[in-house]
Amino acid sequence: MSLPLLTKSLFRDGSNCPRRIHLATHNRKLAAPLDEAILARIETGKVLGEMARQLWPTGHLVREIGVNAVDITAQVLESGADIIFEAAFSTEKFFAQCDVLEQLHDGSWHLIEIKSGTGVLKPDGKVKKPQVIDDVTFQAIVLRLCGLQVTKFSVGHVNSEFRLESEVTPHGLLRLTEITKFVESNCEKVEAEMERLYGIICAPQAQTVPLNKFCDDCGFMSHCHPVVGANELTFLPMIRSGQVDKLRAKGFESILDLPETEFDLSTPTGVAQHKVWLAHLSQTISVEPEFVEKVESLPYPWAFIDFEATNPAIPRFRDGRPYQVFPFQWSCHTREHAAAELFHEEFLHEEDSDPRVAFGQSLLAAIQSAGTIFTYSSYEKARIKDLATVPESGGIELAALLSERETDLFDLIKGYTYRTEYRGSYSIKKVLPAWVPDLSYKQLAIQDGGLAAIRYEKMLDGLGTEFANQIATDLRAYCCQDTRAMVEILDAIMGSQKITQPQSTLF
Repeated sequence: MSLPLLTKSLFRDGSNCPRRIHLATHNRKLAAPLDEAILARIETGKVLGEMARQLWPTGHLVREIGVNAVDITAQVLESGADIIFEAAFSTEKFFAQCDVLEQLHDGSWHLIEIKSGTGVLKPDGKVKKPQVIDDVTFQAIVLRLCGLQVTKFSVGHVNSEFRLESEVTPHGLLRLTEITKFVESNCEKVEAEMERLYGIICAPQAQTVPLNKFCDDCGFMSHCHPVVGANELTFLPMIRSGQVDKLRAKGFESILDLPETEFDLSTPTGVAQHKVWLAHLSQTISVEPEFVEKVESLPYPWAFIDFEATNPAIPRFRDGRPYQVFPFQWSCHTREHAAAELFHEEFLHEEDSDPRVAFGQSLLAAIQSAGTIFTYSSYEKARIKDLATVPESGGIELAALLSERETDLFDLIKGYTYRTEYRGSYSIKKVLPAWVPDLSYKQLAIQDGGLAAIRYEKMLDGLGTEFANQIATDLRAYCCQDTRAMVEILDAIMGSQKITQPQSTLF
């Protein structure tokens, strides 16, 4: 049996978890299928890569994928091609496939990595994304081991200053940033890491790795940790993977093992973690009196609002920038007074045009008479701040309304409540099942904001079709669920303190 090859993606993943890259090499079928969000990012990268090739119209594309492309690349090099896309190189241990190789006047080569981000360096010239430097360095080492003289390295990335006027062009959307000095100074470190990780994927068995923060985004999570304990160290708010490792090195395996001296109560993080620690020790539901006091002091009518927005890498609307956020949907549940039934209003922009004016004007009409405007996190306030720069959108008036009347339910819950079921997170997706177990997102076709944005773009691409109409229905159901969840959570918390709250009637 042939030995495995360490690829750039395995190298990247191995920096966090050795078990992950061993499983990815030998037991990939154990991973969960890629979700729609990951597939969308892959598709964006593919589109940008194809667009980048237009910058070098005489380039030769190696169409094969993986190790099958190595021999083809050798033939293309032999033919004298001076610009090659997807050139592949392999040693006995390592494999790399490069986005662009450009031959320089002196016969050496320029390696260009295409990324979907907006840059790799900070304004002061320092590295913003070390992982990108590592990716390019990995390729540099493989190509040099194969005998290719590579002397220049660049990253092709999205130009954040681009504005869409009539059409998207690669010369406008993409920009090259040279990173040669950073790659050269990085080679020794990366080469040692490559050798270490190669030893891991060649080992007869995968290492056992305890649950950590990096497991959250891993496709092997369900395989490695099918049952997650109720008191994991990872549930401590704002804890990082390295801190989890340090606690385990001290012999602590769960929150319950920790002594109080582990928490620095002079810092906000230490205070937040200490609060969670106390809740797990006592296994009680914590609702501080301040929560009830603050809620009871809020004037009616109460309006609960939630937004959905899209921020595509490639601008869709005129004068749009890459990754500019365009809110396209809102949901609002209103309670006129303590004994009133809830009233629901919503907006979804179902035209392939800039949604901001219609979004803002309709929202202003819905909430301008509210005494209290509930949000969940600072997201809505940030979108309104953006909207204030859009003429005729009502953004200035909305910003004034939120400044005077907004109450962030996220802050109230984080500041004055805790249940062990939160698992250290105050996300509405974690808080809702703790307080309202009968209300779930699981039955919805869209279950998070990222997927809502992806589906919205697909809806716009298919306007007028049954497919697009179904997406519109799914979007309405999801956004409505968010504001309904806010109401139900608030009612449940207040009810737990024996405060009489009306039952929600939604229509």
